[in-house]
Amino acid sequence: MKKVSPSKIRDAFNKEADDLLGFHSRTLTGFRGLNSEKSDSSLFSEQVFLFAAISFESVLSELFFAYVNIDASAFVAAKERKIKDIVANEFGVWYSSKMALPALKHIKADELRPLLDPRGYNITFRNAKNMVSQARKNLILLHSTKYRALTPHQRKLIDTTRCLRNYIAHRSESGFNSMTSALASLSGGPFDPLSRTETAKVKKVGAYLKAISGRSSRVDQYLRAMKDIVTLLGS
Repeated sequence: MKKVSPSKIRDAFNKEADDLLGFHSRTLTGFRGLNSEKSDSSLFSEQVFLFAAISFESVLSELFFAYVNIDASAFVAAKERKIKDIVANEFGVWYSSKMALPALKHIKADELRPLLDPRGYNITFRNAKNMVSQARKNLILLHSTKYRALTPHQRKLIDTTRCLRNYIAHRSESGFNSMTSALASLSGGPFDPLSRTETAKVKKVGAYLKAISGRSSRVDQYLRAMKDIVTLLGS
């Protein structure tokens, strides 16, 4: 049976990220010398980040789906335990002990998708910690190990990317506070150039993203960090 390929999902995202990085660089060059260079560069950097962040969330969803599709045994076992617990609480252990799901290793993609995503949305995780937890519960060890290999700094980067994306999309006060806290959490690690302290809050996301911090702009650094994470998970 044909199965969803994590490597193809990984490669497609990484190519898209590389294309965006090239597009970002070329377009910024075109803004030079214009009266609107600063505002154009800020807006464009914000839009490039938003596009990449949306794709990043989608690829995390698709990779998780692909691993369950490849081997659904851990997913089915987890569902069986949950169903048994519900039946035991409602009717008693005797009833739950008589229940068992068929031992399935592979579930067709079109049958699996509504099981993982009944509402027809992408598979979503509250945060990186939840994603790793769900991988541990629903993926076989070979695949869940990739999620556990994410460093604490990479997990913070995943959460920060989501907070930034949410603030750009909604501009809410709660989104601003979440973004501020997430940016502060990056301090002191490999993503320190992306961090901002609570006393130096980001007022304009575009200006923050286009700024050169270290050797490259922050938006470039975010995209490269996303690529590294997807490469790790999709290897």
